[in-house]
Amino acid sequence: MNWKRFLLVVEAILIVLSGFAFEAKLLPFCTSSIERMPWLFEDVLYFVGNNYDIYQIALKEDGSWGEIKQVEGEVNTLANEISPCVVRSGNDLVMYFARYSDATDYDFFRAVLDKSSGEWTNVTSVKELNTDTQEWKIWVNEGETLAYITTKGSHGGAAPVGGRDIWMSEKVEGKWTTPLNVAVLNTTGDEWSVFVAPDGKIWIDGSREEVIGGHDIYYYDPNSKKIVHPGEDINTMYNDRSVWTDGKTLILSSSDRKDGAGSYDLYTVDLEGEAILSPVAVQVREEITATLGDLRSSMDGKYILEGQTVTVEGVALVSTGEWHDKANYFTIADASAGVFVYGAGFTEPFVRKGDLVRVTGTLSIVGYSTDIGSLVILPSGPEDIVVLSEGADLPTPKILFTDTPRTALAAYEARPVMFFGKVSQYDNETIARGFVIDGSSDSEYEDSKGEIKVKFYSYAQIDISGLENGDYASVKGVLVLDKEGNYYVRPTEKSDISEIQRNRMIFLSTVADKALLAVEDSQEVESEAGNDRILESAADRIFASSSDGRLFLSAYSVGGTRAGSGPAIYEYIDGELVKLALPGEAEYPDIKGKGLVFACRISPDDLNSSWEIYHLDLESKKLQKLLSSPSDEIEPVLSPDGKKVVFSRQANGHWELVELEIASGSESVIEVNAKSADFSSDGRELVFQYLGESWDLVELSKLDSPFGASRRKLLATPFDETSPAVNDDSNLIAFVADYRGKGEVFLLDTVSGEVRPLFAEVTESKNPFWIEDKLGVAKRSETGWEMALVEIVEEKIGSFEEVANFLRRPRLTSPAMVDLDEVRFEISLKEGFVPVKAYLQGNGRTIPVMCYGNDAIITGNAVPGLYDLRIVARNSSGYHSWIEPKSVFLGDSSRTVRIVQLTDIHLGLANKPENREGFIKLLESAQMEEPTMIVITGDVSDAAQYYPDDYAFLRSTLIEHAECPVFVIPGNHDSQRAGKVVGKEMWTEFFGELYFSFEWGGWRYIFMDTGDSDYGLVSGMVSEEQMDWLRGEIDNDRKTVLFAHHNPFDTRWSFFEKEPNRQELVEVLESGNLMLALFGHRHSDAIDYHDEILAVTTRKSLEGSALSYRLVILDREGILKISQELPKASKSM
Repeated sequence: MNWKRFLLVVEAILIVLSGFAFEAKLLPFCTSSIERMPWLFEDVLYFVGNNYDIYQIALKEDGSWGEIKQVEGEVNTLANEISPCVVRSGNDLVMYFARYSDATDYDFFRAVLDKSSGEWTNVTSVKELNTDTQEWKIWVNEGETLAYITTKGSHGGAAPVGGRDIWMSEKVEGKWTTPLNVAVLNTTGDEWSVFVAPDGKIWIDGSREEVIGGHDIYYYDPNSKKIVHPGEDINTMYNDRSVWTDGKTLILSSSDRKDGAGSYDLYTVDLEGEAILSPVAVQVREEITATLGDLRSSMDGKYILEGQTVTVEGVALVSTGEWHDKANYFTIADASAGVFVYGAGFTEPFVRKGDLVRVTGTLSIVGYSTDIGSLVILPSGPEDIVVLSEGADLPTPKILFTDTPRTALAAYEARPVMFFGKVSQYDNETIARGFVIDGSSDSEYEDSKGEIKVKFYSYAQIDISGLENGDYASVKGVLVLDKEGNYYVRPTEKSDISEIQRNRMIFLSTVADKALLAVEDSQEVESEAGNDRILESAADRIFASSSDGRLFLSAYSVGGTRAGSGPAIYEYIDGELVKLALPGEAEYPDIKGKGLVFACRISPDDLNSSWEIYHLDLESKKLQKLLSSPSDEIEPVLSPDGKKVVFSRQANGHWELVELEIASGSESVIEVNAKSADFSSDGRELVFQYLGESWDLVELSKLDSPFGASRRKLLATPFDETSPAVNDDSNLIAFVADYRGKGEVFLLDTVSGEVRPLFAEVTESKNPFWIEDKLGVAKRSETGWEMALVEIVEEKIGSFEEVANFLRRPRLTSPAMVDLDEVRFEISLKEGFVPVKAYLQGNGRTIPVMCYGNDAIITGNAVPGLYDLRIVARNSSGYHSWIEPKSVFLGDSSRTVRIVQLTDIHLGLANKPENREGFIKLLESAQMEEPTMIVITGDVSDAAQYYPDDYAFLRSTLIEHAECPVFVIPGNHDSQRAGKVVGKEMWTEFFGELYFSFEWGGWRYIFMDTGDSDYGLVSGMVSEEQMDWLRGEIDNDRKTVLFAHHNPFDTRWSFFEKEPNRQELVEVLESGNLMLALFGHRHSDAIDYHDEILAVTTRKSLEGSALSYRLVILDREGILKISQELPKASKSM
């Protein structure tokens, strides 16, 4: 066929040009406009071109290309059309594509080719695949039985994994089924495109950890079940995007390549040659081995592991087929928790009630359609369900009153329960059968108050023909949460439902759990520290351990007196330190029960001697060397049962964590580049520090599982987190970090993820250990180091008082730009307010933030994205909470920065209501440039009387539509005073600070208020206060870009009220390394040089139906591009 001839032509060209290595080749028909989103069908290539319409080009017999032309018919309109997908379906040729609308952004449509006219007709919306927000890319197979899509929305109530996810749908009886989230392909970021190759590889594009440019191309290998990053053989430092492939040749779209013809161009890569030389394997989203109780850990109303791939074990409470005849739907539980399992579309393997089952799948609250809301695992296939054994003991059902509060019932979801009461609403005829039962605690069984529903389906082998309304019954089964948010009981077999007598009801009411009828609300707490000293004036190496009321510590000196030539171990008895008679130097004690382990060096003067691990039986006083090694072995920690010891070994230039069985002497390496471990109180978890780019805290859980332990990072910031110590309840981990400039002890709440300092003021401290409810630390004092016991006192946060916004910065229109390598930003509150705690919320995540003073450090897992900031603060009147939308951006500042400048939008909505639609289109068009940030340089409104409506509209629109950081500064039209309206006050209320700065990507960004007058002068003005601030911001060390409304360098017009004020401003700006300045005000374009400063004035961005914006691209070396853009949306208004 023609396509094969073209492949031979391209292959020959590539061999001639590049010898033995192949490279991406620009397709020759690309223009100075755009060509992107390719799809090849037979000898016709479809793509998105100029004006965001769909075009086609045919391949000729000689291997050359024909003329580019728009596809004919009903596909292209005045709106944008993207993402063509052309397939054969029976005798028809169909095209799927996406079309823009103001109401729902992009939606998917389907068209059919009229063979006689050559036009695409019968355009219909693919409603089953559309959401109320942006759909983007679609792939459909030949015959239209399977579809993969990418969307910002969600389907079936399922929570998305990231900003844009990949979903899959099948066509059944002519209709697309509700799409399922393909979690294995998705990250917390954006997956923009998807294409399934004939060999089963799924090609995607996005920004993952290995990204080279703005967006890279990846593929999912179905054999290895891994995401593969082809590296630089396909990807570049630019944006490499959506692909088409037949498995032999790849066609991709890429932007801004040096050999490109326009902004987006099409390239080919030969996959059978050497174009992919060194693929980099990228692990699929981490699989988490958890307990059933772990699955139900939640924060702010959301399950922490929701959306993650988990593996759990439990006993099946119901057999396959009882709850669904076409899916493997059952539940597994243990004595403390349970979870549902829903294998959609398959019924294998057969699971029997009482089987011990291991299940792997995505944790969700969207499973079987009637039970949306219940926590469920979604296995991808039969291989994800493994029956480990048969005949396991079933958990005992919990006997409950039917009026048990919903909050108390939540703890028994997916677990066996038993209710009793009087039957009503009996139904044994329809598909969904059952009845309602009233067994409330008040014994009023006829008042229909406090009832609960019993439900099963006709295909279940359950017979209730012997019951009728008015009977008394007991019902055993599983507690389920339905999609309306109500709990009901689902029996698992026929014997679960029994008719009972009234006296049996009385007996059951005496054994049902009355304690659950009243549930108290929990309160958030924060610690304050008070302390007692154990040891004063010591050297800095103090290590201690406590168990069962006994405390041991090691130190080099006590009370200013050295212990000898090296450290020694002491026991703290009745306020006195008693030295243990041990050979040589001894350090790092750890006690569990009657066993004490420590590190000892017998011959410290021998340069060849090493630190070794010893065990002392405190009852028999027997001392045992556990092993000998030429390497130093320190920091031993005993397991709670005393059978194992984990220690740190220095070997081959790195630390490794080693586990030793004391009885057998066998050892194994747990982790390389790791040290300083501590067990949880039950011995099932081990927390230690792990060296990646910095020291992180890592937890291994289920250490006793025959299937191996699971591993998760507890803290992974750019800072060093070391020396973890786990308390007896395993809900707090003390550790050392340098968040505030010095090494000091912090506390990690393992449930909420919050981190807080042990001491309110910066206090150098280290080597934490727990002694009951107190925390021991080595703490620097004026005379040296001391060992102090710190009481963790809980401060209860009361109810929040309703107050106005107390947050100065960051704000929606002056967001914090936080580099992932820094994870630190500044929080500024109004006078009298003190920050208590904060979170970043968005992209389906809640990330804890630690606050101290004006500094904030992101201690949770920092994932790129734009987040809301939720902050709790206190003042003299109490506690207050505020959420500032889209006010913190996490990203990589080393990447190319794309800035879209908007200016002089002059909303004036009272007189120009059409500007509502116009600005939304302008914003959406600007975001098509995939900017790092958008900057609006003043004159948001027309005059003071319009401020309330204009500012409220701008804020709400940015909250709803902004996908990147947006910065807004005022112009002269935004600073007017009229009657009770004071422009600057209203601006500050809606948007925050009038001028500010930050650093990003090697540049300093300065935002000025050149309408710095209380009366909104037509010309520019900068106050002395702002001028003094500017002098402190301008320097010669960093490249600087300036954003302001008025251009002080343009002397052709009188843009400033006072010439001396303009000249002073110019002098200040000239004194630093200002390279680029972007202005508005003039309503026209101008680009000038003032000495070495590139001064750019931009036209009005919103003028009737005409829209425009300025695109600026920077990197660490300088300015890459400045262009004026006219988006397509301006032509369709």
